[in-house]
Amino acid sequence: MPPALAHALIAARLPARRDPERPPTRVPDEAMRDAMRATLVARPPGRLWVFAYGSLMWDRGAVPHDLALNGRLRGFARRYCLRDEHDRGTPEAPSLTLGIEPAPGEACDGVLFRLPEAEEDAALWKVWRHEMPSGFYVAQWVDVAAAADGDGGCRALTFVADPGHPLYAGRVPEAEVADVLARGVGPQGTAAAYLLETAEALRREGTPDPLLERLSGAVGARLAG
Repeated sequence: MPPALAHALIAARLPARRDPERPPTRVPDEAMRDAMRATLVARPPGRLWVFAYGSLMWDRGAVPHDLALNGRLRGFARRYCLRDEHDRGTPEAPSLTLGIEPAPGEACDGVLFRLPEAEEDAALWKVWRHEMPSGFYVAQWVDVAAAADGDGGCRALTFVADPGHPLYAGRVPEAEVADVLARGVGPQGTAAAYLLETAEALRREGTPDPLLERLSGAVGARLAG
C-alpha cells in the first residue's frame, strides 16, 4: 500500500511554491467592492453568515467570525470543477480547485461562520478578497442546515462555481483530477496540500468527504510513485 498523503510526502516530491511567468488576470478591487455591495442588497434579515466548503474551513484567519457551526448545504456538490491559475497553479500550468455546483439529491458539508456584528462589512470584505479575485465564483444566498442553530439553519452567503467563466472546467474525470493535483504548484503552495488540508478539516468536523478521501489516496499514490 502506498504512503498516505501527508505534508512530508508532498514536501519531498514538490516545490513549496511556484511563481507565474506572467500574472493571471484578477478582478480589480473596485469591481469586487461593487459586486459585494450589490450582493448585500439582497441579504436576509438578521446576522450575516458565510458557508465555507474549501480553504476557508481551515484558513480561519481569512474569516473574521464569532461563531462557527457545522453546516450542510443540500442540492449542491463539492467538485474540482475550476482551473486554478492564481493560487495552487499558474497560467502556464493550471491546477484545479474546488467549487460547488447545483446537484439535485446531493449535499455538501462544510462550516457556517457568523461574521462579527460590529464589523460585518470589513469582515465580509476580507472574505470577498480571499475568494473572488479569480472571478470564477458567483456569490449566492443559500439555505444551510446548521447542527447547533436554534431554528435548524440559516440563510448564508456562499461562493458557487460560475459555469460561464473561462476557467470553469466542468466534470473532470477523477483520475485526471488526481493527476493534476499531484503536480499542481502555484504562489500559494501545492494543490496536494490544499486537498490534504481540506480533507483533514472535514474529518475534524466529523463529516469526511468521500471524493476528497479517494483523491487523497490517489494523489498520495502518484507522489509516492
